[in-house]
Amino acid sequence: MQIDEHITGREPQQERGRQRVQTILDSAAAIVAQDGLAALSMQRLAKHAKTSIGSMYHFFPDRHAVIKALADRHTESIEALVRDMALASDDEWRRLSAEAVIQRLFSPYAQYLREHADYLPVMREMNLPDEKSSFLALIARVLQLRRPETAEAEILQQTRLLQSLVAGTLHHIFKTAPQSVAFTLAELPGVLSLYLAGKEGNIA
Repeated sequence: MQIDEHITGREPQQERGRQRVQTILDSAAAIVAQDGLAALSMQRLAKHAKTSIGSMYHFFPDRHAVIKALADRHTESIEALVRDMALASDDEWRRLSAEAVIQRLFSPYAQYLREHADYLPVMREMNLPDEKSSFLALIARVLQLRRPETAEAEILQQTRLLQSLVAGTLHHIFKTAPQSVAFTLAELPGVLSLYLAGKEGNIA
């Protein structure tokens, strides 16, 4: 992961420095996952990462820079997931059931959120979208492959709706009932599958 030197201070030039940055970010993620974003301070982070305050400020000028770096790391990870999903062939996307398509598209994202409890609070704090345009492009590609007769404008609307159902629901649940995030992640694929099956004419 590249660290933006304009935001986070000096970019580590040596491997040891890069490892130190990752250790700091891993510690920040652990603190946020355990106690929430409000619990993240430079002092606590230095203690958790077993590094000096001076070393902390060498790479991150302030708390915001740490959160920004966490968000960048999550964005890169999600982009990697999307690239892997996009490797599936057109024929494979066409022959899958609606339920299997939804599982293929959203299960990796859901699993990532389960494994990274800091994701939602970090992305919400930075007011960043959960997925970049590559994920929306993949959804649009899949929908168009399965319903080639549908106008592109309608496909794009349905793509945005599917993404909004996931991102909007998760952020609302995180804000109002964070203890229900795991339940929501388990239930969302069923809701999305019903929507897709309905559009494809597979349910009454």
